Amino acid sequence: MKTDKFKQKLSIENGLLLRSNQIFMYDNIPDSWDISLFEYTLQKNGELLVIKSESGEIYFTDKFTYIGKKDFYDRFTQVNINNPNDSVVNGDHDIGDLVIIKNNSLSISTSEFLSDYIDLMIETVITLKTHLINTRNIFTLIATDNKSRENCLNFMKKLESGDLNILMNNAFLDNVKLLNNNVNSDLIYRLIEVLQYLKASCLHELGINANYDLKRTVTTKSDIDINLDYLIPLVDNMLLARKSAIEKINKMYGSDIKVYLHSTWLNEKLKSEELIHNINPDDLESEKSENESLDNSENEAAINDKI
Repeated sequence: MKTDKFKQKLSIENGLLLRSNQIFMYDNIPDSWDISLFEYTLQKNGELLVIKSESGEIYFTDKFTYIGKKDFYDRFTQVNINNPNDSVVNGDHDIGDLVIIKNNSLSISTSEFLSDYIDLMIETVITLKTHLINTRNIFTLIATDNKSRENCLNFMKKLESGDLNILMNNAFLDNVKLLNNNVNSDLIYRLIEVLQYLKASCLHELGINANYDLKRTVTTKSDIDINLDYLIPLVDNMLLARKSAIEKINKMYGSDIKVYLHSTWLNEKLKSEELIHNINPDDLESEKSENESLDNSENEAAINDKI
């Protein structure tokens, strides 16, 4: 069974970017902007350049490279714009004459900081697919010559495509050895759990609360709320990076663009803040005292062991 990992990766990556494309909402955007394309390109590349042309149009592009000398903080002072589809703003520009919008404070693309999860999901999907197809075949085929090898490959292709009405003639069986194919159904379930965990981890990175595992019992509110404090920081970082750049754009080009969280992510943020506000300071102090007491006990035990 042959799987195109590049296509699989692109499919998973685009699926995640479709979700993250809705994290932020914008008001008063320039007429020349396609906001969905703007967010997709920003998250795909990690940063975008925004510049105003001589005609007064505000453009964004990812077709630029850093050039020139660096400043005291090792940052480039110029960029070269080379957009083959639009030569209006092409050429060298001082960074002070334009605005660089970052996807986050480190200009890391959404695809990049999810790449480990995506790679693991690809491997899990391929392994799961292989085991599921093997459940259709109770035998492992071993070819003894080139002709039987071709027959085995054709048989597996038909099996993979769902053609189960296959009769093997004697000539085929004479040159093929059959071994019992023991399929571990528990392994299939475990792979589904791993895939669920990886998907949930990706969604958590994007600020979406999702179940980590396939619980056999009812999921409680505490199970849902337990990770809310983890969901917010990255999205806040991305929002702050956009707000900072938008303020510069508004000041430099006289626009009035606004950016804010979409309702889904805003609700998650409000839930997290509500949980924080509901924490009893006395409980925190009690927990701190218990931890300090436990640390002291462990230190005393370590000292006694040395003696």
